[in-house]
Amino acid sequence: MKRSKIENIEKINLNKTLEITIVALLSALTISLRLFKHLIIGPIQVINIPAAISIVSVLILGLTVGASVALISIICSDIILGFGMWTIVTSVFLVAICLAINLLKNKINDRTQLFTLIILILFINDVFTSTVLYMILGFEFTTALATSILGLFLPAGGGYMIAPGPVTEISTALLVISIKPVIKKALLEVL
Repeated sequence: MKRSKIENIEKINLNKTLEITIVALLSALTISLRLFKHLIIGPIQVINIPAAISIVSVLILGLTVGASVALISIICSDIILGFGMWTIVTSVFLVAICLAINLLKNKINDRTQLFTLIILILFINDVFTSTVLYMILGFEFTTALATSILGLFLPAGGGYMIAPGPVTEISTALLVISIKPVIKKALLEVL
């Protein structure tokens, strides 16, 4: 199948110094945006900024950069926000998302496929991270899994936000397909 020019996914190659610099900049951006989101609306999840920027990093700069941004941004922002054991699970799963995106990125033909893939991967991630955490808290696997799936669709934030799981997956996927061309263009202009 022929790819559109907008969605042609080709890795930008960097020397090690430039790669480290870009990882640091993207990590700082991710941490800052996540903390800003928490300042404005609190801990309610409406968008997964670390996942969005990590996925864009994988698509444009490769697995090493994306996984590095994922680990650094989750660990640093979770320490500041005080999320405790959640940090271990979410950082490992975000690296797994980066691996999955890296393996599947050459099969993506357009923005719609990318959007759908991201929603699916993030939904699976939400279910599994919650299941693992419920199991750590002592739930049986089937109870943890059922609670995780139901929890994605139950009202949150005092009932004003319905289905926070799908809302987060859709908004994150929209962010990825929106910022990927912008970041790629900016990097190509600078490099």
